[in-house]
Amino acid sequence: MALRRVLGLGGALGRRSCCSKRPLLPDFVEALRAMVGGPNVSTAMAVREQHGHDESMHTCAPPDAVVWPQAVGQVQELAALCYRCRVPMVPVGTGTSLEGGVNAVQGGICFDLSRMDTIAELSLEDFSVAVEPGVTRKALNNHLCGTGLWFPVDPGADASLCGMVATGASGTMRPNVLNLRMVLSDGRLLHTASPGRQARWEPGDRDRLGGGHAGTHSLAPCRKRAAGYDLTSVGEGPRAMAPRPEHPTPALTGPAPLQRPLLPDFVEALRAMVGGPNISTAMAAHEQHGHNESMHTRALAAGGTCTGEHSVGLGKQALLLEELGQEGLDTLRRIKAALDPHNLMNPGKVL
Repeated sequence: MALRRVLGLGGALGRRSCCSKRPLLPDFVEALRAMVGGPNVSTAMAVREQHGHDESMHTCAPPDAVVWPQAVGQVQELAALCYRCRVPMVPVGTGTSLEGGVNAVQGGICFDLSRMDTIAELSLEDFSVAVEPGVTRKALNNHLCGTGLWFPVDPGADASLCGMVATGASGTMRPNVLNLRMVLSDGRLLHTASPGRQARWEPGDRDRLGGGHAGTHSLAPCRKRAAGYDLTSVGEGPRAMAPRPEHPTPALTGPAPLQRPLLPDFVEALRAMVGGPNISTAMAAHEQHGHNESMHTRALAAGGTCTGEHSVGLGKQALLLEELGQEGLDTLRRIKAALDPHNLMNPGKVL
């Protein structure tokens, strides 16, 4: 009876704004339990707070409830319910992002996709694998042991593949995604590529239009890179894999703390120290995750971008305006409004 009342949009619940932070009505919570089972729904404050932040400096913003769907069909049903009742939806993988992308700044329901962790299909012939959204990169590579293939994208943390797609992890996820199956805000299912994996859409930001996704990814051999990643629905899909290097190239690594203005002179000195006519050198540097705004402003002035791997989320909204301009930002908003007319998919982020 509670489920029928909720789905019928009875009373004030049907008028709930996505900007409201009023507590969820008991009938709505009971409807969630009817869809995924009581043990897969929690309104406990400790659980909500755990899901209300990532590893960034942004203040915790807990959702009103957390659900653990275990199948794409359940995600579709949950999304359709939230759509009809105008309740925001925030998908969460492992919570290792760095821009507040999982913070439920307008309340709503957190979709914890960690229990959708099946590796559905592995094709050694075309170097691709289909996974559910909760599969992590380490779990995938453990599954690939003995095949001569691996999934080469490594953001450092043992992130979920769906989260890596959402944030553009390491700045290299796009070429490793062959297809995504995404649940839209009203519960419909969108395939981002044709059966032949000709891309129709590209991986987006944490302010995604779909509530969860599965995918097909490309894998790479140990010695050469291969293509092919397919993500399906709320958390399944193939991913690209790469072969494991049998003879890694020696590298000189280590922390070199210094003030940022000294970096150019330091880099040139390092080149002179390790370089030579018969030596090839490669240097890699990673800014500490303080996301210093002046650094990003300088990057924009030099023709770069404000985000390369951690998405925009909450922390870089002003920089996104500086990079794209008002017209570019308004265009993105119109695209989002066409697919998410009630602004229920992770609202308050990016745009």
